Amino acid sequence: MEVPITELLDYENNVEWFRQYFHPNGLKCPTCRKGLDSAQTSELEVLWCKECRTILNLHTGTVFQGSQWTSMQVVLLMRGICKGETTRELASELRLSYKRC
Repeated sequence: MEVPITELLDYENNVEWFRQYFHPNGLKCPTCRKGLDSAQTSELEVLWCKECRTILNLHTGTVFQGSQWTSMQVVLLMRGICKGETTRELASELRLSYKRC
């Protein structure tokens, strides 16, 4: 996996890379597969289905589902894993609890 770190330091590029990597066919409602509306309530955009009102975010349908990590933290975590860094190192670098990594 190629993680273009210098490009991904920009928030918009980071979110777009995350979308393309994890949702190459577009992010759709997991319940009814319809379109989505969005709201920016934190660094992690919250989405909801126009049809069935299911709430989801960019992490829905990935191994990061349920986490409140930003897309930047997820990409840097994945990069560290690919480089073979330990969980303790990653937690320290990303300012996350060791138990949450």
